[in-house]
Amino acid sequence: ILYIGNDKTHENAREAQISKMKEDIDLIKVFLTELKQNLEQEKYELYKVEQTLENFQLADGRYSVGLSNYMELQDDINDKMRSILLDWLVEVYYKFSLLPETLFLTSNLIDRYLSYRQIKRSKLQLVGVTALFIASKYEEIYPPELAKLVYITDNAYQKEDVLEMEMDMLKALQFNVTVPSPLKYFDFLKIKFKIDEYSEHQILFLLFLNLLNGKTKAYSSFILATAATSIVCGELKNRIFEFYGHPEKTAEIKSCMMELVKYAQKANESCFNLNGVKKIFSLVKYNQVATLNYEIPA
Repeated sequence: ILYIGNDKTHENAREAQISKMKEDIDLIKVFLTELKQNLEQEKYELYKVEQTLENFQLADGRYSVGLSNYMELQDDINDKMRSILLDWLVEVYYKFSLLPETLFLTSNLIDRYLSYRQIKRSKLQLVGVTALFIASKYEEIYPPELAKLVYITDNAYQKEDVLEMEMDMLKALQFNVTVPSPLKYFDFLKIKFKIDEYSEHQILFLLFLNLLNGKTKAYSSFILATAATSIVCGELKNRIFEFYGHPEKTAEIKSCMMELVKYAQKANESCFNLNGVKKIFSLVKYNQVATLNYEIPA
């Protein structure tokens, strides 16, 4: 009788163990199903991003042609004046808590407009504030009021001046406002290569600082974003080059990397007085990345 009782005890324990294993298997099946769904969703999202990237590159190439040497057509302004204007606009962007895309679109509108129109230096700030006005209406939910934008120019212009310049700018650009910025490409790279926040802040610093640099207008937004990412994420550089796979593109990215690093090093010199971007990225919330030294990775 004792033997039979022990046998039943073992049988019950075995059944309980089998039941528990079945429950565990069911849980693993649920987990694997969810994992598969998540992977499929990520793959689909990456596909959508890659498709968007292709569309961006087409637009990028269309609207970056002719920007590299437009200052040669200007009689009364130069790259230094442009840099001072952009530095002021960076401070305006931060004062009004605007979106980064608004600032980058503003810079693009300025460059494209100046490639079509000769402008007197007395009107350059008007071009800048008008471009910001257009970009804000395009990107922001609550764009700054026109009166406030006029006020920050120390009332050097009237509302009517901005509205008149807005119409001329839109006509010159044939109302083509949508242009992919380096930020859009960086969003893709951030997802593709899983870039961390600290590296992200460094890359954004290089891209923001580059807005002041008149020597990189020849590079497309795609090249700028890739070059900045390759500088900061040196361990990913070869993977990024391999991903794009075109020797000509790789050479252009390397050339752009040199320009970005050179300008970042110049910004660390005591004689560099365009401090808008450096002030922002010296804040703790951006990990004070403006204080770092940037070099080409080995």
